[in-house]
Amino acid sequence: MTVVAQPSRSGYDVVVVGSGPAGVTVARKLAALTDLRILLVESGAEDIGVARELAKVVAEGDFGPAYYATHSQRIFGGTSNIWSGYCAVLDERPFLNDEWPFPYAELYNHYPEAARILNVPPAVHERPEAALAGTGGNVVYRPWYLSPPVRFGWHGKRDGEARLGAGDWVRKSAAVDVLLGHTVTRLTIRDERVEGVSLAPSKAGATPIHVAADRSVLAAGAIQNARLLFLSLGKNSPPALGRYLMEHPHLYDYAYFEIDKAAAESVMARATAGDAAVREGAVAHGIGLSSAFANAHALGSATIELVAPRLVKALLVGRRETALAANLVLRAEMPPLESNAVDLSRAATDFLGQPRARVAMKFDLAAVEATVRALNAELVRAGVARIQFSNQKPSILRGHRVPGTPFATGGGHLMGTTRMGRDPSRSVTDANGRVHGFSNLYVAGASLFPAASAANPTLTIVALALRLAKHLARAQ
Repeated sequence: MTVVAQPSRSGYDVVVVGSGPAGVTVARKLAALTDLRILLVESGAEDIGVARELAKVVAEGDFGPAYYATHSQRIFGGTSNIWSGYCAVLDERPFLNDEWPFPYAELYNHYPEAARILNVPPAVHERPEAALAGTGGNVVYRPWYLSPPVRFGWHGKRDGEARLGAGDWVRKSAAVDVLLGHTVTRLTIRDERVEGVSLAPSKAGATPIHVAADRSVLAAGAIQNARLLFLSLGKNSPPALGRYLMEHPHLYDYAYFEIDKAAAESVMARATAGDAAVREGAVAHGIGLSSAFANAHALGSATIELVAPRLVKALLVGRRETALAANLVLRAEMPPLESNAVDLSRAATDFLGQPRARVAMKFDLAAVEATVRALNAELVRAGVARIQFSNQKPSILRGHRVPGTPFATGGGHLMGTTRMGRDPSRSVTDANGRVHGFSNLYVAGASLFPAASAANPTLTIVALALRLAKHLARAQ
């Protein structure tokens, strides 16, 4: 592998745009399976530098432009550089609705390899949930496992010590060229094929150059994948492009939670039982509705996290029981809404002269609360736990937090905008991530998600990237 100053004049078999978990995983797996020549392009370098300016957007709705720029890192390794490391499989809920264009089992097949890449124990996919006693399977325990966390740039840190990151493998790969500090400005299109990409050094006044490619993969995140397709396709953009942007609402301090200690610990023990790979403190414990119950009642996914629980005596089913109690921290699913969208600004441009992305997104906190109240009803019915709601409604956090005030914010998980599906009028790619109407243009990453759950997306991003790489290898 060479970190190149200029791309090869002879072109590449595959160009991958973006070096986050999706892009690095696609390039790495494809290089392992084939002898294809691959170019991995990153707008930034090994530090933020000038690329921070390119990440700016115009924003409307619940979050300001700084929020989106923060969670769309232009740096080698992408947004994994600020990833906290929580890993969980996607809930089955959206697959039960047929919202994804392939079976849940097909995604699940790639989780073991994804877990190895992210350095989380097999328990993450082998024991993803357990029914909470007395609830008839309607309420389940769902743990998250903590990656070191793995960085997809050159280096990572674990236990305060510098370690090689997941991206370091490319230093040893003769099949992959890495081009840093260059921004893809357009896809070069003829008929139903992408002939390559136009890219320019990430600096003002730069002159774009053309790089030929047999196949191209966009792995630049939910905002920039949509933006690059709009810039390239113009009026021929798919009708669903940029639509259905999703995030994970995180709600804090708007309720108080008590759960029977014996019932909680009986399922929490599953997270570490017999698994030496689970490091102490490397698992977070959550309680939520089962996928089947949520679907049957037209609810989304939401999971209460037990953060620093303390022992109390709680009144459950008319008697006092030893319980674990904590202020409620909630991770919730956001439904795919057409009104939450990314498109191009008509006024703001970056220093390369390109329109900035315009992002419009609002949370539906009423839908989140409906899910949590249904969860509470099931817990109370079973007599194992209860949620005591505050009189104050959570509001979107803007600026400084007021102590004791319930608030909502996002998890930094931008999903959707190039969703996969069977119907070209409501999706941008097919089930393999190939853009409708093109024979050689693909998308990778969370922008493919047609629907999410409350689970953090990184494990699924890597699993989908492995699936795409294997598809590209078979199709060469």
